Amino acid sequence: MDAFKTHENVISDYKSYLKSFINISDERILDFVNNSTLIKNILPEPLIQFNPSFEKGDSFEDLINDNIVHPNLSKALVSYRLYKHQVEAIKIGVKNQGFIVTSGTGSGKSLTFFSHYF
Repeated sequence: MDAFKTHENVISDYKSYLKSFINISDERILDFVNNSTLIKNILPEPLIQFNPSFEKGDSFEDLINDNIVHPNLSKALVSYRLYKHQVEAIKIGVKNQGFIVTSGTGSGKSLTFFSHYF
């Protein structure tokens, strides 16, 4: 199995699926939709990193001191140093807003899912 060919086929099939919903008579608009929007740029190019270094963010203690998370977290996580993307996600999540975290393996994405409980 060729992973790159499979990826290409999945993207191609998905673009065809999206195009099946489009019925635009004006050629200029159709050209724009087909070449300049989501149809053409459905996914960004893959980012491949080796040994990524994630930018450090605040600690839970900092978030507790700023009244962002509940003080009881200090009992379990006070010395835990977060990555910047985790802090950003937690600050959004505690406001009950949606977010998406896209980060590499080992970056602590799972921790951000708990922000609803912070």
